[in-house]
Amino acid sequence: SDVTLGDVNASGMLRIGAIQNVGSVGQAIATSVIAKHLFASTSEAINLDNTGNDFEELNIVANGAVIVNDGAGDLCVVALDSMGANVTLSTEGSLLLATQAITAVGANVNLSAGAAIVDKDNTDSRNVQAASLQMNANAEAIGDDANALDVDITGAVDADTSAGNADVVLANKSGDLMIGEISAGAGNVTLSAVTLNDATVDSSQDISATVVTMTADQGIGNLRALEIADATEGVATTDVGGIEILLESSSVDVDAAVIDSGGVAVEHAGDSIRLRSVMTSDGAVSVTSSGPIEAIDVLSVNSSMGRSAEVSLTTTGLDSDLLVESMSASGGAVVILSA
Repeated sequence: SDVTLGDVNASGMLRIGAIQNVGSVGQAIATSVIAKHLFASTSEAINLDNTGNDFEELNIVANGAVIVNDGAGDLCVVALDSMGANVTLSTEGSLLLATQAITAVGANVNLSAGAAIVDKDNTDSRNVQAASLQMNANAEAIGDDANALDVDITGAVDADTSAGNADVVLANKSGDLMIGEISAGAGNVTLSAVTLNDATVDSSQDISATVVTMTADQGIGNLRALEIADATEGVATTDVGGIEILLESSSVDVDAAVIDSGGVAVEHAGDSIRLRSVMTSDGAVSVTSSGPIEAIDVLSVNSSMGRSAEVSLTTTGLDSDLLVESMSASGGAVVILSA
């Protein structure tokens, strides 16, 4: 049978469906449910979306969509499995995600926090598993440098911390990270995964931040180039697969490295670009900018001794200079400089 809650105030645990099976769970208009720990097991959806609700911990199994709004303080998700249905969680404070906190295989997860969204347990295990993920942290960061938020998402990941100019730190230790739009305002973005690629083939902005740091095993933008805006510094490192990024910013410093095989392709629209360190072991280097290019350190090792390891630096703007401090192209690789 279905359950509709009125005003509930439980100082400890509120259990729904613990003894016998229940269908959908909802609440009457203008009511509030207050409980330190919400434990729910249902055969259908859960909708507890009223603004007066106050939960501290969630432990939910539902065979349907889950919508929970926490109108006061922080919210910790201990475990939530929607059996493949959509999940929407919001809290006025921080959203604390335990190891394997949210499982929504094949579905969408939408998370919103007034403060931060963090990995509660500080492990490398996933916090969220779903087909797509949208996150908004209004005042603080999503993950942090010492403790990335770990996700297992097969489709697009969107994250927004721009209101608080806070950082976004995401990792997918076992798979790909497909980026829809990540906006950090004046904050920084740090991403790591097997591959990092645009979720769609388009020219829309994928990442907006001050410093963008990307680390992958098998490629960055190698399937669909990543469009990055407003960055003053970009760092990209991958073992294989290559790097392809499009930068739209006034002045930007770039570090890019392909450790084994694959090239580096950077297209820049802005005032100037400085290549602090760009290296490929076996692949081409191609940098094009509408403004001046300053090449501090560019290296093509050319381990296979092939022409595919050529180095090409091109400025397209009127009176845009090309300054080379250190450049090395081994194994007979061709160097092309155009200004």
